[in-house]
Amino acid sequence: MKTITNILLGLITLAAISYFTSCDKIESLTDVTFDASMNADIGVVIPAGNDKSVMAEGYEFSESATVDPREDPDIDKYYDKLKGYDVQEVTGTVKKVMGGPVVITQGKVTIESDNESVSWDMPLLKLTEGKSVTFGNDNGEWDKVNKILDEKKKFTVTLSGVSDKNGVSFTFNILIKVKVTANPLN
Repeated sequence: MKTITNILLGLITLAAISYFTSCDKIESLTDVTFDASMNADIGVVIPAGNDKSVMAEGYEFSESATVDPREDPDIDKYYDKLKGYDVQEVTGTVKKVMGGPVVITQGKVTIESDNESVSWDMPLLKLTEGKSVTFGNDNGEWDKVNKILDEKKKFTVTLSGVSDKNGVSFTFNILIKVKVTANPLN
């Protein structure tokens, strides 16, 4: 009788655990979370002799670069098993300036895919090597970047604006730091 009671008690316990624990909860136990980053160097050249824009505010430019998330080895390792991204930081850093000093009097950084786009206006920025700008999440911009990343495709980063000088070139690096969740068992 004691054996039958123990068996019944075990079955009831197992049924209760199965009822109150969904597959999603069990699946999430095998999730892997890691830090990753993606970046792109955007090379801008404003040739000498370039006439000022019609608005006479400066010298217009617009350059783009493609970002492939799979260039991060951890993202590539789990690419087919990715569950999502959580942007932690988006920054831009001046890496190289030639022909300067130069000031970006109006600027915009845009990150876009076929289905989503997000942009930030840049403040007046004197370009010096190592100068960084943080692009915040004041209006849910990082959520849009997460959506772009969730598409699991290459995407484009564009720097456009107006400089106060021609005959210059510079490199601007866009860095996106993310937390990635993947499930290697999926």
